[in-house]
Amino acid sequence: MCSMGKLANRLMIGWALVLLGAAVALLVTWLGRIVSVPLSTVLTAAAVVLSLTWLVVLTTVPWNLHFAARRAAQEMAVSRERGICCRPCSGRPPRTSCTCASASGYWRSRARIRVMTSPHCGARRNR
Repeated sequence: MCSMGKLANRLMIGWALVLLGAAVALLVTWLGRIVSVPLSTVLTAAAVVLSLTWLVVLTTVPWNLHFAARRAAQEMAVSRERGICCRPCSGRPPRTSCTCASASGYWRSRARIRVMTSPHCGARRNR
């Protein structure tokens, strides 16, 4: 059931991207034909917007990943105090490097955090 929700989300994102592409194509056509804006100006503006978006992603993804790793380590410490079984950590703060900036590195690390914090040992909470 959970996979159907993910599939529906991906489908919605795909359609949103198709509609966004169509809107951009219509905007470029409108600017080029009716308003008579040169294509080079439109492409320059698009490159500026794309570059600024990439800079925002490049700075926020590693930042969010770093603090998510710290939060996961803190939650693991609290879980251990409560007697919930979780993987042992090395005791050092999370590492950040330039490779964390890639999207694939972000998702791999996020998956590792999820695995590390999942109750894989089957231990019960002490109540």
